[in-house]
Amino acid sequence: MNYLSEHRTKQGRKYQISKAGLQKGMVVSCRYTNKKGQSENKMIVILNPGYKGKIHALSLSRFSSKKFNKLAEMVGIRVIPKYETRGLEIPKLAMDQSSNRFYSAYLKDVKSEYNDAYRTYFANKLSTAFVVDYNFDKKDTLLL
Repeated sequence: MNYLSEHRTKQGRKYQISKAGLQKGMVVSCRYTNKKGQSENKMIVILNPGYKGKIHALSLSRFSSKKFNKLAEMVGIRVIPKYETRGLEIPKLAMDQSSNRFYSAYLKDVKSEYNDAYRTYFANKLSTAFVVDYNFDKKDTLLL
């Protein structure tokens, strides 16, 4: 099931952003051209914006907004100062051994709930990126 439209109803303000400006924890709306040359709208959470030329992220189309809010309660919500938008408080990732470390280790107990949402994206195939101020259900998990 594709949950993209459900997450779009949770979008607040959006700000265009360059690929170089991506930060971990950001919720990003973008267009991505896959290996077959098809362009699709995506909404992703950045885990690591540039490890070995790829963007490591969770695809929000793979799980519901309810499950995304559950993840936000687990890891916390932070403000991205430059854009004054909300994103996830993703712990510092050691990407030396495995690009899948956060997904495999940190979310191992709830892995099945996120329906294989971990993805890598080629940075040069991503276009028209916007950082999104996501309207989480609980604002009290906000970290300042």
